[in-house]
Amino acid sequence: MQTIIVLSVVLAVAICAPVEESFVDFAEDTLGNYKLNYNTKNSSRTEERSQDGKVIGSFSFLDTDGVKHVVHYVAAGEEGFKAEGADLPVSVPEPQDVILTRSEHLALVEHEKALNPKSEVEEKPVPVEDVLAQLNLPEIASLPAAAVPEEDDDLAAAKKELLAAYATALETLAAEYKKLA
Repeated sequence: MQTIIVLSVVLAVAICAPVEESFVDFAEDTLGNYKLNYNTKNSSRTEERSQDGKVIGSFSFLDTDGVKHVVHYVAAGEEGFKAEGADLPVSVPEPQDVILTRSEHLALVEHEKALNPKSEVEEKPVPVEDVLAQLNLPEIASLPAAAVPEEDDDLAAAKKELLAAYATALETLAAEYKKLA
């Protein structure tokens, strides 16, 4: 009797439990407009694109701890992509010491410009020969020669094996080419 009662309670709970229905809905017209909606147990998304190219949408998902995260977004031409959500990172204001240091540096630059108005760097092409003439480069003849290993029996055998494999590959390639021609 107790087994029947326990099974009845389990069955009643199962019947009364809400069923999460998954679906996908997509509609598009010939002008480039579309609407997308989908919903699953752990995520959902809705998005709509208008004829001017503006896309507005949102998505949500459950993380591994069961916390729901929601992001709303707009993507439109020159305005670019903008997203909002409680979980997205936000820009950190610049510290006052950085602002102060930058303003002091810019003030020094302006002061130097005022003292030396002709100190602007002029960009003009310089021939490569002039630059090389100013460099103190060693003569190539004075550089030590690269050590070239002497050919021994192992090196000679390796060269012979490589050349044989190369010749075989060329012969195979030529035979295949003749078949195609």
